[in-house]
Amino acid sequence: MRILQLEPTSQPRSDNQKLEQFGEEKQLSLLRQLEVFYAFLLRQSGQKALWRLTARLTNAILRILLCLPVAVRQERCDILIIHFLDPDENAGLAEFCQRVRSRFAEQKVVFHKLMDFRQQLRHLHIINPPLSNQLSNDTFYLAPYPAFIMAKYRPSMLIVFLEWNPAAILFYVYAKRIGATVINVAHALTSNSDRCSVQSFDYYFLFGESSLEHLRKNPIRIGSAKLVQTGTINFSFRDDRENSSGAFLYFSDWAKRGYEELVESNLQVVYSWFLERQPLLYIKPHPLDDGRRVRALFEKFSNVTVLDKGIPLDVALSKVSFSVVHWSTASLASAGLGKPVIAVNTDPKFDDTFLELEEFFGPVASTPAEITDRAVEFSRDSQLWRNRSIKFARYHLKELFGAGQYIEDTLAAIYEGQEGLDYTELPPTDKYPHS
Repeated sequence: MRILQLEPTSQPRSDNQKLEQFGEEKQLSLLRQLEVFYAFLLRQSGQKALWRLTARLTNAILRILLCLPVAVRQERCDILIIHFLDPDENAGLAEFCQRVRSRFAEQKVVFHKLMDFRQQLRHLHIINPPLSNQLSNDTFYLAPYPAFIMAKYRPSMLIVFLEWNPAAILFYVYAKRIGATVINVAHALTSNSDRCSVQSFDYYFLFGESSLEHLRKNPIRIGSAKLVQTGTINFSFRDDRENSSGAFLYFSDWAKRGYEELVESNLQVVYSWFLERQPLLYIKPHPLDDGRRVRALFEKFSNVTVLDKGIPLDVALSKVSFSVVHWSTASLASAGLGKPVIAVNTDPKFDDTFLELEEFFGPVASTPAEITDRAVEFSRDSQLWRNRSIKFARYHLKELFGAGQYIEDTLAAIYEGQEGLDYTELPPTDKYPHS
């Protein structure tokens, strides 16, 4: 793709007019799909009846309160970026924001960190949303915030990282009501699970071919975005020199709801292995984890360094020979730099097969001894496993070196309404499993 020089303008020459007219019926159709999808998620979560009743009552009260007028102080922009992390928490995101601001120097670019429900209420980032009568008391709470953000910023281009969030459907609906082009940039490798069912975007930037194949297999697809394989903004590969120190980088995970026991179990296996083997160990906490649990276990050891969450992945990986993960897509950064990956998972029922780590790196470790076995195996023929690591990364990522530039160029092409983008479209599908 050639590099485009943007003309100074406050409005993009986008292809909005060439898209199917986003009329009332299309909006209503997406809201109906949201209701079905959200009901499915509630069934999957096994939410107790009392909690659901409380949530519905809260939604009903919120609906009444929002009948009162709320003033929105507009801060119009050309490009709005929304992410659940702050750029200070993720080096890849910080570089991405810098690239966008530099490339679109004549446009107003705004970054907004996604707020949780309590923050939305505390900062009064909510308004009575359009089409609120089409939303049930299960889903209503998702709508006031996207409606407020679109009313406040009124962007020409909206860039989000929200494919796992049902509220993405509402961001899309309210963005299209003001004529914005909506681009979702995948934060992680796309899996063929209900977590990645939302395709209600104009464009959806995927890591690579494996993500596209996972979406093909997904029985639930809401919307039909133009799927563009771009690589990832999460990390850059600047220095892929080998490191023969034998040190390990452990990507600890965060105990998100429903996974607390598994995350703790995996952590205990890594901790026990460390106590037995006493390797040189670096730990990079997950951006959404406060790191207290990891620090409580490891910080007292002189051969352990707990890294800052904002350190670039390639910098962290330059210190080690191997990485240890649970199911993190940080494994792609490790592999791209030729560092073999040891996957730890103590629950055989947990499906982490979308990463296909076992196919490239051998059996998943569920005990301290199995972590040691994998490390010994990797050390026997370092060149073999280095090559296999890079093959794994290339399997999942469209671009290894230069992904940031490719994504930047693709955004510029979309903003300027250029033709000829290479994309795939998959039709919506609603093959929900029977209850």
